[in-house]
Amino acid sequence: MENKVIVIGAGIAGLNCAKELFDNYGFKKDDIIILEGNDRVGGRICTYQPNSKTLNSQENHTFRTSNVDIGASFIHGTLNNPLYDLAINKWGLKGVNRTNYKRNIIF
Repeated sequence: MENKVIVIGAGIAGLNCAKELFDNYGFKKDDIIILEGNDRVGGRICTYQPNSKTLNSQENHTFRTSNVDIGASFIHGTLNNPLYDLAINKWGLKGVNRTNYKRNIIF
């Protein structure tokens, strides 16, 4: 293939886009450029690990021993959501429940 593509962002959408192009549309790894503005991949998906350098700016954090999910930690809108379907059917994640918006508390 002579075409090249630039994917903006290395969050889950950008990485999935690059994988889809590679797996199903004949793009080779050298045909795909992923641009990311941060020093890590994952976008909003980020787990802070106190004994690592995941978030260097948080040196004085209060979480000394536990991992803490900083970003995306649940799936919004589970009805007709392809990410929810992948989580359940392809990745086999347990404990993923459909959102019941009638029981939400908004403050």
